[in-house]
Amino acid sequence: MPENVPFNNDVSILSTSYMPAAFRNEHYTLYKPTADIPRFLERDLSVEDLNKIHKYLWLAGRPMPPRPLNYQAATSRDIVPDERISMHLVWEHSRRIHLKPIPRYLLNYQFWVSHLICAKTDFVIAQDHHLLPKNVGWEDWVMLVQQLLENGAADPKNINARYLFGELRLSRLNKIYAFRYGNVLRGYQFPYQTYGELFLAYLAPLTATTIYVALVLTAMQVGLATTRLSDSVPFQRASYGFTVFSILGPLITILLVGFIGLLQFANNLVVTWRFKKQRFARYELLRSQSP
Repeated sequence: MPENVPFNNDVSILSTSYMPAAFRNEHYTLYKPTADIPRFLERDLSVEDLNKIHKYLWLAGRPMPPRPLNYQAATSRDIVPDERISMHLVWEHSRRIHLKPIPRYLLNYQFWVSHLICAKTDFVIAQDHHLLPKNVGWEDWVMLVQQLLENGAADPKNINARYLFGELRLSRLNKIYAFRYGNVLRGYQFPYQTYGELFLAYLAPLTATTIYVALVLTAMQVGLATTRLSDSVPFQRASYGFTVFSILGPLITILLVGFIGLLQFANNLVVTWRFKKQRFARYELLRSQSP
């Protein structure tokens, strides 16, 4: 956090209600943000999960500022407003990029203001996707950004280490978490909403592999029909080995995916049961404390 607010009060974006109505704490209980502002800010802005793997983030993205919104639109990425700061600037293979809308409190003089760089095209796209309040004018935005830059908002020492990297690839983050913390089943952020999506993601490459195997087997069959290759012992051994592989490979893959799905189901079942137990225990505690 900086020692001083990096812009003057006369360019502060004023609003009668710049804090959300409620927020969830780590116990999934709703509280008023104004009741504990430091706690709210830590939960709303903390990127501790990414800071823990900062030295591996180069595997998931380049250490450069994020590319502008007009680039995201030009590359047909779907812009998904997402309040989770942990998913801000994280993109998926489905061409979705998650962006956290700019909280109104960050545009108020009383709060720490993040580093923001934007062209006017980005400004319009940000408002169209509700990433920026509609009542913020372009001239006000230009003055705000200029003062941020003049007060060192772009200085690396004033930027959280996570934001030294721009966009991060979700699949790479999941792999980093899997190898670094052994969290194989969920990774950084579990990307599938249903088991059907999980099986489809794992089995989709099998389709292309099957086509390739069919082409190779056809080519080998043609080769065995020729005099030169039919008398070749190495080629016959290779054909035999590849034929066995083409039979067992897909079967083993399907069984492995089924086993992963079973592990995921068991893990979700245990996590859900534990969550239910903790949640209802907390309900009972609150009931016992109520008059």
